[in-house]
Amino acid sequence: MFRSIPLLLLASGAGCQTIFGLEAPSRVVDAAVADVSDAPSDAVDARGVQPTLELLTVVTSGLDTSTYTFEAVPTGTAASDRVLIIVAHGRNPTTSFGPASLTVNAVAATKQVAVNEDASAATAALFTYPAPAGTSATMVLTYAAGAGDRRVALAVWAAYGLTSEVPQATQVASTDATNPVQAMFQMPAGGFAIAGVSMSAVVDGTVSTWSGLPEAYEHTVEQSLFSAASNFTPSGGGPVTVVHSSTDTTTSHQMVVATFR
Repeated sequence: MFRSIPLLLLASGAGCQTIFGLEAPSRVVDAAVADVSDAPSDAVDARGVQPTLELLTVVTSGLDTSTYTFEAVPTGTAASDRVLIIVAHGRNPTTSFGPASLTVNAVAATKQVAVNEDASAATAALFTYPAPAGTSATMVLTYAAGAGDRRVALAVWAAYGLTSEVPQATQVASTDATNPVQAMFQMPAGGFAIAGVSMSAVVDGTVSTWSGLPEAYEHTVEQSLFSAASNFTPSGGGPVTVVHSSTDTTTSHQMVVATFR
């Protein structure tokens, strides 16, 4: 079963930026995650709350710049406990991006984990931002280094009922000119994991394969592949090995993982 998210349009500055409609996977997690559908009692914590997670949209840009402005980005249904989880993908084949920062309606989001920010090729980071009000926002992704031959993407998720916007745990994995990349972690009972991957120097038509978590999205932007995987159903908890591979090798294959409860 697939869920369609409507296409949205945006324009910001010179060049082209796009908000994609998504075909999000059904909320069924891979069998490699223990007790996902069998533990409803584990998915409700002492507050009587079952966390929920929704992938809202993915925005991309191929502009050669260091600051990317995305307007009217969907943020989901307003609620006092809503937290936006935002995966930032980037690729610069010639120079370092430098550390990334992200604002939501001109307020800084919190960077929870990042990989390969101070080297050329691919990079990935995960941010969180409490957002009790509104249904859309302007998001500005900024890199410390100057412009290069760049491509970026932001994936926006809305989480509700979390105990904290701070992840239970984070992890990174990195390979160069090899395939696949993987990470091993402990899924919290009643929680979620999001794994984001950035690849550089891939050929057109490259396709991702995930195991351990189901794919949430995949976009190729001018020889860069940006993808992520997540369980949409709260898990009963247990050890998980998440693996990302593709039909093409790459000069840089970077992964960030965060778990939430």
